[in-house]
Amino acid sequence: MGEPVSRLFQSLLTRPLLRKLRYVAKTASPQGAVTTFYRFRSLWDILASLIGFSVEFRFLLDMYLHLNLYLSWEEFEYHPLDFTEVFEVPVEKVGKAKYGISRYDHSIYDPESVTSRSVEYLAWELTYKTTHHSEMDYRHVGKTLKDLINTFKDMLVGKGVRDLYVDALEEILSIVEGKALKTAYWGLGCWDVNPWMPEASPSSLFEIRHVVDWTTPLTMETIKPYENWWGVMRWDYARWDDVKVNITYDTEDYLDSKIKEFHDRIEPLWMGVFHTLKSDTMHHRGGYHQIGLGRQARRISTLLDRRGVPVIQKHAYMSFARELKYMYYEASRHYKTWRRIMSVDDLIAKYVRMGLDERLLREIASMIRLER
Repeated sequence: MGEPVSRLFQSLLTRPLLRKLRYVAKTASPQGAVTTFYRFRSLWDILASLIGFSVEFRFLLDMYLHLNLYLSWEEFEYHPLDFTEVFEVPVEKVGKAKYGISRYDHSIYDPESVTSRSVEYLAWELTYKTTHHSEMDYRHVGKTLKDLINTFKDMLVGKGVRDLYVDALEEILSIVEGKALKTAYWGLGCWDVNPWMPEASPSSLFEIRHVVDWTTPLTMETIKPYENWWGVMRWDYARWDDVKVNITYDTEDYLDSKIKEFHDRIEPLWMGVFHTLKSDTMHHRGGYHQIGLGRQARRISTLLDRRGVPVIQKHAYMSFARELKYMYYEASRHYKTWRRIMSVDDLIAKYVRMGLDERLLREIASMIRLER
């Protein structure tokens, strides 16, 4: 009896590690580093389009976050540009308030736990919920997306952010998605990705999804990369102007340089060094994470079986457990670190909104040791 049980236990421990080791051999061994480079090079045309789309999407998002929500551009990770200099915006600059110094009606007051960088990170992650970055199309629609966004909005309001401010954030997500998917501008566009107008004209039409339900289409007129519309944008935050906002910055060369950064990262020498340095971490640390997640999944699965949870709901509880475990983890994708502004109660509230049982979620939470 003891030997079969021992063999079973050993297989449960090694199976996740073996999967990780196969991945390490494929990408981080000396041979894997070379073959990875050739795989990337063979797909370069596709990768260039994906990279260009993401660079442009992030540029438009950062632009609106800075100009409409007055987030501090100095804290932005990817596009640390003062967009009031990139565009001729005929409105005075508005910065974060300094208590006892700034005028209340000329400053932005944010809760200390919610920084410009954390809101930028959150907005960028939300674009992965709204839009397929790899297919240049919608990802979620309708009630599913509306409920998801409302969950994050409620969390920000709970942290002390004004409700109208988070409404403006949702509107920006819709506008930026429409601009990235449905139109293009000279000096700010991606060939073979953005739709170009058939003939030159001073204005064009593009389509966004109305934030009331993320399904109803709205047709908008556009003449410039940065603009706001009556009845669509939040009055208190958008910058309103009656003149064309011209680009005063060489955005084309700037965006090209950002795309080149990605291109340089898949050069053979850089790829070989990167994967060789990562091999030890991927082997040991990654393997331990896999084993830990496997153990956690078995414990929680046993609990859910005892509670009689239907199989279709078990996956949702498992997702909660994984997200909670790595909520404060230092991820390689830096934008995921916005989650540090969340509390365990915030995450539980997110899954309660999805229809899960709060008491069971808290019981699962008590079983998990958070990774940091």
